[in-house]
Amino acid sequence: MKKLTYHNISRKQFLARLNPLMSPQELEIIEAAYMFAKYGHKEQVRDSGVRYFEHPKAVAWIIIDELKLHDWRTIVMALLHDIQEDTWLL
Repeated sequence: MKKLTYHNISRKQFLARLNPLMSPQELEIIEAAYMFAKYGHKEQVRDSGVRYFEHPKAVAWIIIDELKLHDWRTIVMALLHDIQEDTWLL
């Protein structure tokens, strides 16, 4: 099976990776943060042409997959870390 990276991971796969590690309530909060970040960064594109949302998703994925930090608060903060400074939200 191909290793998942932030470039090719879907929302469903992202959440499935966390499903055995989180309570349903924690997973729901993470999903809300994922969707909020994706919405907040919609139409934003990096100079490379990659959607801006790929950056906060990558940060969250590194925290989950490489650092093995499974604290829902940390994952939410990774997903939302650029919302205030780089979006019209908040």
